[in-house]
Amino acid sequence: MSGAVGTVKRVGLLLAGGSALFLVRSSYELFVLTPRYGPQMIFFSLFHAWPAPAVLAFLVSWLCYSILVLYLVGAAGARLWQSRLGSDGVESSNWSRRFVGQLASPADRSWSFMVFGATILILLHLAAGLTYGWWSHAFFATAG
Repeated sequence: MSGAVGTVKRVGLLLAGGSALFLVRSSYELFVLTPRYGPQMIFFSLFHAWPAPAVLAFLVSWLCYSILVLYLVGAAGARLWQSRLGSDGVESSNWSRRFVGQLASPADRSWSFMVFGATILILLHLAAGLTYGWWSHAFFATAG
């Protein structure tokens, strides 16, 4: 990885690593504690029992997660935009097409698959978190 493309990919990897604490803790509360004990007050115990540095690390992780959502949507959108451009004509020799192609999909397509897979998982996690009040009470109100 070199140049601007390498920097963009490194930023994405740093965001993924930085958001790991938020993803693991929120997934645990959403998908382990809720089925076992019913609807939770998400992050209540975290903010009341964890020491201040741990809470600060968690908030930084949440910020990384929020930026990662935007990053993945942008990378997946870039990949779709790149795939819509024709293989001939003026657009194919454009510097922006080469940049987007390198960012979103190297030749082996494994990066493209990882970007789309991660985007789908992160967006499903985001949707589960945003709709938690509804589905936790609808499916697990009598758990525990």
